[in-house]
Amino acid sequence: MKSFKFFITLFALFFCLAISAQETTSKDSVIIEKLRFANELILENEYVLAFQLYSECAEAGNAKAMNAIGILKQRGWGSKTKPDQ
Repeated sequence: MKSFKFFITLFALFFCLAISAQETTSKDSVIIEKLRFANELILENEYVLAFQLYSECAEAGNAKAMNAIGILKQRGWGSKTKPDQ
């Protein structure tokens, strides 16, 4: 009976981890799509909208988005303040 409970517990643990992995993958694909779109907006000089998309991704913890925000702020694109020259 102990081994049965062990296997049920082990199965439940793997099931929970599988569901968690699917949610993470789904969230990552949304972030990747937002980053792709923001990159396209930069090429079209739509800095304000690109800045907003990068900010959303950065809040989710994406390092590439954080770096992009730094570059945009450095150049004065998409934010309200201009860098000191």
